[in-house]
Amino acid sequence: MFALDYSLSVTEEELKMEIDFIQHLFKSLNEDSRDSTAAVVLYGETAQTVIPFDPIGRGTFFDKLKELRTGGLRPKPAEMGRRMDAALIEAAKKLGANEKGIRDQHHLVILFTAG
Repeated sequence: MFALDYSLSVTEEELKMEIDFIQHLFKSLNEDSRDSTAAVVLYGETAQTVIPFDPIGRGTFFDKLKELRTGGLRPKPAEMGRRMDAALIEAAKKLGANEKGIRDQHHLVILFTAG
């Protein structure tokens, strides 16, 4: 699970760099495992999952990352707030909802912040 700071203090270029980093990191973590999945949460004043866990796998995840990078999945940030707690709560909810099928898998949340 990746949580990206999407407050107004993050520039478009910084957000693209975060997304590029996720792509490279997920590729390197996922080389030996086709069973890994990931999700992306954007947070500012609130938090929302823009790329949910997808059992189809990494191809779909990379397609959605590309769409996120070009602005297709991003809502317009409305507030300057940076609620990391909201991002972590959203991540915990999504990981808990996914728990049935992945009890024996490791869970990892990576939180990006500009502040």
